[in-house]
Amino acid sequence: MYTNVFMITDGYLCFDTLGFLKEMEPSLSRAIIWNSGGASSLIIFLKCLGFTWEQMELKLNDLKCLPNIIYGGSLEPGVGQDTKREIVSWMVDIINSKKVFSQDTTMKEIYKLTKIFPNFITSEGCINPKTHPDVALLDGILASMCNFGVYDNHKIEDKEFSSFTIHNPYPLDSEVKLENVSLKTLYISNYSKLYNNEIFSLFDRVENILIQQYFDRVYKIISDNHNEDHVLINGIFDRTDITNYEIKQRVDNGKNHALMFKNGESTLKYMDEIINKIKNQS
Repeated sequence: MYTNVFMITDGYLCFDTLGFLKEMEPSLSRAIIWNSGGASSLIIFLKCLGFTWEQMELKLNDLKCLPNIIYGGSLEPGVGQDTKREIVSWMVDIINSKKVFSQDTTMKEIYKLTKIFPNFITSEGCINPKTHPDVALLDGILASMCNFGVYDNHKIEDKEFSSFTIHNPYPLDSEVKLENVSLKTLYISNYSKLYNNEIFSLFDRVENILIQQYFDRVYKIISDNHNEDHVLINGIFDRTDITNYEIKQRVDNGKNHALMFKNGESTLKYMDEIINKIKNQS
């Protein structure tokens, strides 16, 4: 049984991650601490609101900028601020419809209400109910999602947050520990090879190069620190809209990774197998 989850996910690979989490749910029933950065912070947001894994799929599919939430996601001028506004609007709409808490609800209030201890990884250290009890949940999420190619920064009071991934895309030293909680951590990360991504402009070409470099940096960190509690969820990285059928395929891919993980199989080399399956089908 895991008491702690440490995950950083990217773009549409959130759906693969949801499939993994759903299949692993019996082992996560006692998980209290949820460490996250990047797009995975949106999963924590939905979890705090009490959504099921299936409901999270529907909500995340409503966020049209989701494929750009990754290092190098979109380099076009002005897109970053549009992305940030869309994320804020998406979160506020969900809060207003769910009516569990408000957009001003603080980190300490979230922990008291849900018994979930979110730990958001940022460029300026971690934001959680212990380090920043009076910071709003939404501010913690937005600070953890700053990234080159997503949006540049987020300001909380007088402090400005930027991308933590530039220095370390998977900062294991950001994991938080609580007194009186025995630590058993499940580590989740993503990997992709940009197979068959179409290029329409110079922006697309540079973005693809940066995204692949990012994934390769993550892979090296995972390879160097791999243990039996770490899963690398491999999947195809899409830049365009995906269908409900493709979302289901991604969720099933995540479930398959969970089955491999529970059987003690390493997924470090599974990306090549995914690409070979696609080639054989074409």
